[in-house]
Amino acid sequence: MLLNVTLGSLLVVGTGSLGLSGMHKFASMASYPNLNTQTQNAGNVIAQDVRRASSVESATEDQLVLKVSLAEGITMVTYTYNAASHTLTRTAGQTAQTLLKDVDCFAFSLFQKPAANAPFDTFAPATAQNARMVGCHWSCSRKLAGAKLDSETVQMAPMVLRHRC
Repeated sequence: MLLNVTLGSLLVVGTGSLGLSGMHKFASMASYPNLNTQTQNAGNVIAQDVRRASSVESATEDQLVLKVSLAEGITMVTYTYNAASHTLTRTAGQTAQTLLKDVDCFAFSLFQKPAANAPFDTFAPATAQNARMVGCHWSCSRKLAGAKLDSETVQMAPMVLRHRC
């Protein structure tokens, strides 16, 4: 009888721990598509704005301001990374939109137009005044039950300001 109780208890504990582990993995798998969709949408919006931009008005460590041609006319589009709230916000005119949540790090990179004889994939750093291309990278992660389970790192290739005068 004592042996049956001991073996039964071990079986219940083992099954329970496997069940909890499975639930933890299921929660992680259910969360990842949302994180992936968020990063894809943010990448699309950033790429569209950069390609429509005529210039980079200003750039700091946590903010990029682009002069963009939209259907309504020329407007300033501002991207602001807030490290405290782990968000990336896009502001165009009076409209603000949170593009990314759960952001661990975010950075824009400015580049000059490559010289005609420059090696492939070699870009010189730029300032806001002489930038012809903008690249960016970020990392997002989500915590589930106290542990970082889902993470996504995105690095966008430099995009050309197409409407540069």
